Amino acid sequence: MRISNVFRFIIVLLVIGGLIAAAVFLLFPRGKTGGDQPRTQGPEATPTATPGLPESLRPRADESAKPSNFGFNTDVMVDGSVVSRYERTEKISFPGADAYTALEGVATFRGNNYRTTSSYGTADVSEGKLTKVWEKTNASLKGDAGVWTGVGWTGQPLIIRWPDQTRSIMNLYPEKKRKTGLVEVIYPTLDGHIYFFDLEDGSKTRDAINLGVPFKGTASVDPRGYPLLYVGQGDTVRGGAMKYRIISLIDQTVLFEMNGKDPFSYRRWTAFDSSALVDAASDTLVEPGENGVLYTIKLNTSFDPEAGTISVDPDEPVKYRYKADGLADNSGSRWWGTENSMAGWRNYGFFTDNGGYMQCVDLNTMEPVWVQDVIDDSDSTIALEESLSDQTVYLYTATQVDKQPNAQTDGHAYIRKVDGMTGRIVWEKKYPCTYNSHVAGGVLSSPVLGREGSDIEGVVIYNIAKEKGGGSLLVALDKQTGEEKWTLRIRNYCWPSPLAVYDEQGKSYIAQCDSRGRMLLIAGATGEVLDTISIQDETTIEASPAAFGDMIVIGTRGQRIVGVRIG
Repeated sequence: MRISNVFRFIIVLLVIGGLIAAAVFLLFPRGKTGGDQPRTQGPEATPTATPGLPESLRPRADESAKPSNFGFNTDVMVDGSVVSRYERTEKISFPGADAYTALEGVATFRGNNYRTTSSYGTADVSEGKLTKVWEKTNASLKGDAGVWTGVGWTGQPLIIRWPDQTRSIMNLYPEKKRKTGLVEVIYPTLDGHIYFFDLEDGSKTRDAINLGVPFKGTASVDPRGYPLLYVGQGDTVRGGAMKYRIISLIDQTVLFEMNGKDPFSYRRWTAFDSSALVDAASDTLVEPGENGVLYTIKLNTSFDPEAGTISVDPDEPVKYRYKADGLADNSGSRWWGTENSMAGWRNYGFFTDNGGYMQCVDLNTMEPVWVQDVIDDSDSTIALEESLSDQTVYLYTATQVDKQPNAQTDGHAYIRKVDGMTGRIVWEKKYPCTYNSHVAGGVLSSPVLGREGSDIEGVVIYNIAKEKGGGSLLVALDKQTGEEKWTLRIRNYCWPSPLAVYDEQGKSYIAQCDSRGRMLLIAGATGEVLDTISIQDETTIEASPAAFGDMIVIGTRGQRIVGVRIG
């Protein structure tokens, strides 16, 4: 009798187990698990931040990095008037790099607010080869500084896979609007156009925007997934103004323009080469100008994906300017102006300028926290990383050869690791380089920071143009010590930033373009050259490439835009 009861109990358990299995099968058909369900579409699909440093952590200036050491005197303008004190009502607080954007792809220069990557996803690499897949032609434009051709520095393309709903409301060609999983290349260039290509084959996704002004730097797409493009102008045309623009990617209308000719500025040059950051939480644009002014703009964005409409109604910019030792607006002096792209950590912005000053600015008070003198013009964008073990953020920065006292004959490019909490220089490497007033030597690229879990974890990679008067030196440094892990001499000088692409196992491949139209594929762990192809024979490449999966996109000064597959 007792055995019979046990038997019945077992039968009941088996029946219940079968019902549970059937329910799981119905919920997740054909072997799908919860993690395999279709991803949420639209800008609400924001990523989750990786746990980071304590919220209580605040930068404080080291003795070597006090702003007063360098004669810093700053002003803040609010609603058109200089104020003695400022406190932002809606606080800026950038997330970690992995949570910066809701989009799939490369949405700004070096991918995120830490400026650490210009590739998205992984590549299936079996042979370590590069193959040209498609090639498109752009044109030239006469600006007031001369004729601008093709794609210039920094010139990184943006590569975005739009959510289905967003794609459906944009003015794409009908066949592209219907294409599931479309990945779009967005490329502002020196010929005054903003081009739109299908990453797969280079075909147009929509008409180009012709604004008739040269775009030299790198644009940004709104990280919230909103169809907005932020782009700065690189030169004047027929004496006109240089402007910063916000463009709707629904219908390509210009929603906002800001003139770089600003009475608040101490410098006459008014271009915008920096790739902007947008703080999603406060709806605020942050953009340093070459006029030496740091702009923060509350956008008051309204996006209705159901109605297919988007608008901005920007407040008056809150502006920051500074005076410092040696800065002046003449050819023999250190200059104001930022050409690199600001790195953002929480409410702090980190950038360097043409005069060789590196700054940490509290974006909620618009006051400098610390300043470091990096000696020379620094167009290289800072790369930022958090260190949980050291309870700090580290910054990697480098200079060119331009304003050093002996720069007219020679000089050194400096690569430094800086403690972002204090401004203290952790280590410094210097490399002899040649000065040229037309083609700068030193570091104009931005670094690769080896991805965690990859074969270049713990490594920072820079290229140094005109090192020892020759071509370029690609150098991999130990992030802890600054010691060289490997070096590679390239016979032609290189302005473009190195691009790191990874496979699923974390093996790294570095794509490096040079001034003779070549792209080299290099093993990230060893510096071995695996392959070399001609993007365009004997043509300068100044722009930096970007990648999505196994596809790389790069533009040249020779009026070509090329898609390359790594495999």
